[in-house]
Amino acid sequence: MPVDYHMHTVFSDGKGKHIDYIAKGQKEQLTAIGFSEHICFQDVRWTVHPDVVDHWVSAMLELRSKSSFPVKFGVEMDYLEGKEEEIAAFLKKYDFDYVYGSVHFIDEWNFDVNRLDKFEEFDTYDLYKKYFRLVQKAARSGLFDIMSHADLIKKFNYRPQQDITDIYRETARAFQEGGVVFEINTSGQNKKCAEFYPARPLIEACFKAGVPVTLGSDAHKPEEVGQHFNEAIALLKEIGYTGVVSFDKRQRQVLTI
Repeated sequence: MPVDYHMHTVFSDGKGKHIDYIAKGQKEQLTAIGFSEHICFQDVRWTVHPDVVDHWVSAMLELRSKSSFPVKFGVEMDYLEGKEEEIAAFLKKYDFDYVYGSVHFIDEWNFDVNRLDKFEEFDTYDLYKKYFRLVQKAARSGLFDIMSHADLIKKFNYRPQQDITDIYRETARAFQEGGVVFEINTSGQNKKCAEFYPARPLIEACFKAGVPVTLGSDAHKPEEVGQHFNEAIALLKEIGYTGVVSFDKRQRQVLTI
């Protein structure tokens, strides 16, 4: 079984101790796991609080150096237009193994957490275009290694009636041009959308564009580590992928699946 690079503990919005996540990773026979707490330069409850950033970093560096099971130190960084320099300065400070780029905000709206009534204020197709424009811009920014849950906008199953194949192709091209990896985030199976992030057509567009892939459970508690990975790997093989990407100090290797 390959890597699981996407999980959150009490340092951001998860539950459970690092040791319990590691134990579950070993049980799932993963090659390695990675912790990727949220960092967001907005006032939200689910980010690592600025007052504990140094403690979080110290704890992770110690865990990475002392764990007998391979542990990677990652971060899930929110992409916010206009804050690229602030994001870059933060990322340069720390010795991350990989950096996820995520989009959780459209303007000031944290669309995957609150104010679901706002979905009704948009034409869904236009909303998807706004969202994917941000994802594409993030991918091309040079800030990130991996694009996380690339179609998170579908979380609550608001979907456009129109064909969005062109949006998927544009997004895959942005990933290829930006030199990023994308993630199959298996937590989507547990949400209202009831499918992986991203949807199969976007995975297929990424494969055709030559965009590498990695895996993440988005675990917020230890029992979710490696969730649905057998199904995800089967899907990747069916589409044509033969490996997933692992990271060390932001350098890539490919693990055969």
